[in-house]
Amino acid sequence: MAQVSAAEIEINQNLGYYGAKLRVIQSAINNADRQTDANNIGLGNIVDADLAREAANLTASQVRETLSADVLGSVSRNSSVVLGLFR
Repeated sequence: MAQVSAAEIEINQNLGYYGAKLRVIQSAINNADRQTDANNIGLGNIVDADLAREAANLTASQVRETLSADVLGSVSRNSSVVLGLFR
């Protein structure tokens, strides 16, 4: 009976030890999961910012192209009028 009691005490001590180690590991896993989530959110924000910047650059290029075409058209029309005056 004494051996069974001693084995029971040893088992309970080991259960406590490994239970504490398990809690430390679970805490580390939870912290790693939270860090991964934060990194993914940060990366998503960077991607969104890059997409927004590229969209703004595209819009700016389109506006420059439109303005250039308008200016060339205006210059072309005005030069015809001026040349017409000299005829």
